[in-house]
Amino acid sequence: MKFIKFCAIVAFCAVFLGCESEKSVDYYRANLSEAKERVAQCKGIKNKSKKTAKECANASTALSQVAAKMDLEANRAKLSIGAIVQDFTTHYIAQGEFGAPASMSGISLPLRVGSVVCAEFERKSGDEMWLVINRDDEFCAVIYNEFRQGEISVANSAKIIIK
Repeated sequence: MKFIKFCAIVAFCAVFLGCESEKSVDYYRANLSEAKERVAQCKGIKNKSKKTAKECANASTALSQVAAKMDLEANRAKLSIGAIVQDFTTHYIAQGEFGAPASMSGISLPLRVGSVVCAEFERKSGDEMWLVINRDDEFCAVIYNEFRQGEISVANSAKIIIK
């Protein structure tokens, strides 16, 4: 009988008093769509309970942390393109042809932001390399928006074609 009363009290507390703990920053970092929804909801709530205020702050903090990390990764990825092209040019001049992309640069390929491949290189021939940018991913397209389709001349006899 005591067990049934205990269960009833716990159920009442969870349902009516919101006894469950608030969602953490780590939780919202792992569930970004929920964090975005929560932040949007929070903007419309005037008088927040302590739990709601904490969740709103946690969701906002998670989004800020992820945005900062993505900015850092985006800057790194953007700077890497220039370094890779320079590495490929140096390799081409020294060897007279392009090799496998991974063998011509110390930078890890393909270029990723998070788990998304944003740019990869494909050797088409000894004097032609393609830089294929993932323009289907919104974030990748923004990072590499300055890289329009065209080509980069390498040592007057080779080229890197931007797709």
